[in-house]
Amino acid sequence: MSFLIFYVTSYFEWVQNSMHYFWTENEVNQKLQEKMTNAFESVYRMKEEKNVTMRESAYLVGVGRLAEAMKARGWIKNWKMPIEC
Repeated sequence: MSFLIFYVTSYFEWVQNSMHYFWTENEVNQKLQEKMTNAFESVYRMKEEKNVTMRESAYLVGVGRLAEAMKARGWIKNWKMPIEC
């Protein structure tokens, strides 16, 4: 979990640097809380809907999001996420 928090905050730092933003510590913490809450809720919804473990659910959500990105780039067609994440 701590690695995930490090990864997300590093992404926030990259965004700030590339877009010339400056966020206070409170803003970063708020954005981090929002991202973590949304990620948990997506995984938990998939778990409940598909009746799988949290680990399997996280994998399904991750692969689904990857497929959504591939669809957006035109690499695959006719893909629809099993649930809204």
